[in-house]
Amino acid sequence: MFQALVATVLFAGSVIAAGRSAALLGSTAANFWRIVVATFLLGGGYMGGGLGGAFGLFFLSG
Repeated sequence: MFQALVATVLFAGSVIAAGRSAALLGSTAANFWRIVVATFLLGGGYMGGGLGGAFGLFFLSG
């Protein structure tokens, strides 16, 4: 149950952050930078904390 609460709070926070970044940067730039940050954060997590050799495959997979 705790994990569901944390997921709910983080989802709500991401909506607030997305709205603020879109207002500050514009929608296209905000979406681009969100995708860039997510790619590096998720890619680092899947590659064991670094941008290893599988980063290219992860990036191309979308």
